[in-house]
Amino acid sequence: MSSKNEKLQSNALHSKQQKVISRLWKQYRGKVADAQTIQQTISDMKDNWIEDHIAFRSIPGEKTGAHVLQAAFESIGYERMDDYFFEEKQLKAFWMAPIGADEAEESDVVSPKVFISEIITEKFSSEFQNILDRCQKDAEPKYSADDFKTKDIEAHEIADFLNGGICWPKISKNEHALLVKESEYAGWTSVFGNQPNHFTLSVHLMSEFDSIQELVTFIQDKMQIPLNESGGIVKGTMEVGLEQISTIAKSLPVQLSDGELNLPYAFIEFAFRWPLKNCEDNGVWSSYYQGFVVANADKIFESTNTK
Repeated sequence: MSSKNEKLQSNALHSKQQKVISRLWKQYRGKVADAQTIQQTISDMKDNWIEDHIAFRSIPGEKTGAHVLQAAFESIGYERMDDYFFEEKQLKAFWMAPIGADEAEESDVVSPKVFISEIITEKFSSEFQNILDRCQKDAEPKYSADDFKTKDIEAHEIADFLNGGICWPKISKNEHALLVKESEYAGWTSVFGNQPNHFTLSVHLMSEFDSIQELVTFIQDKMQIPLNESGGIVKGTMEVGLEQISTIAKSLPVQLSDGELNLPYAFIEFAFRWPLKNCEDNGVWSSYYQGFVVANADKIFESTNTK
């Protein structure tokens, strides 16, 4: 393929990425009040709004697993990067980056990274496993992993799939309670399914805040928005290359098979990425640590805990 054709293909994929992300953000913002408030505040300050990553959760199964979400993002020009394992929560995860991101001169032209996780069920009770097994077996998603690999699916259709919610029959209140007792993650995923769990803002690329702690003070004192304190308000350090904070998810009414519950849905995260060794704080994507830190993410997951 000629370099001209490669450039055209790259531009087309970037455009498709932007359409998918924009639609996902609009849908997410409409349901997350803190997201609306924070975005408006940042806009009024005329500061940079650059999204770092979007996170998704999943349950295992041929029709429901993380590999389906991976295929959806690969279809718009993303590639899988590092894998992670969360021992306590029994989760596996990986992140994805837009192909060619490390060649971009400025971070603000790069589409957000994607963080995809999936629960590992083997160490949970048989009742727990039976509920999730029934969910995945009865699932009827609009697209499969193969569909994303073999069909030309429009951007709005991909976004709607990634925000489609559950594709299995609703579980009961008792089933949800059982899942939550053993895994808050499973309880959340069983009722929300395919939906962004959170969007994350890049703090290191903002002009008004020189540190994550300055942003903590601003959000708590000026905006009066509570933050997730699990493991400390700031998760991570300069030494690991990544510092993160997150709001606490507010509840939405969720219809289950035998009634309605108000359950925590989504939150906003903020990431401060430190420059790599021998790199400058210059706004170039590849100058900063771009992976994730298990100890940080482990506590960020708890932003949607019901208790």
